[in-house]
Amino acid sequence: NRGFSGYTTRAAKYLVNKIIPSAKEAKVLYTTLWFGANDAAFPPNNQHVPLEEYKQNMIDVIKMIRSHQPSSPVIVITPPPVDIAKWSADCDALKRPESSKCRSQESVAKYAHAAMEAAKEADALLLDIWTLMQQDKDWSRFLSDGLHFSEEGNKFMYDALRDLVKSKIGDAEKLDLYAGQGPAWSALDLQHPENSL
Repeated sequence: NRGFSGYTTRAAKYLVNKIIPSAKEAKVLYTTLWFGANDAAFPPNNQHVPLEEYKQNMIDVIKMIRSHQPSSPVIVITPPPVDIAKWSADCDALKRPESSKCRSQESVAKYAHAAMEAAKEADALLLDIWTLMQQDKDWSRFLSDGLHFSEEGNKFMYDALRDLVKSKIGDAEKLDLYAGQGPAWSALDLQHPENSL
């Protein structure tokens, strides 16, 4: 179990073959694929990945995962909503006003829907956190800075994933941990991740 903060689907395409073991090496109960919030950043932000490339990258990564773990389910998680007012205030407080201009709820919505389409086309399971979170009238409380999860958001995400796993896969108490694989996102060449991975 390893998250890759700041990564995009462009980087994931070069990383997945390095971190997913073959079925002979280990049995992976399931794999979550959760990208889109960074991909949806506007250019010239170096995390931006165009929408169609994002969708194709998601499909390609699902296929790569399955090439290593053919009987292990893949769960695509949509990017969550973004609270632009909260994100802008946080960026201003950190003296990073340029960061507040690279995101929008409308852009993330497009990437969430592309993730849904990719999951459907690749016959993967879907956790639509985009929709689930917004069903709560006070969904902004799930975001600490408008983009990243608060403690409540982490619990919401955990509960939603646990419920999906229990209903679609079964008992998921034991997971292998993948620690320290891949550099921090700030050390990646996001336009050419193959040079960093």
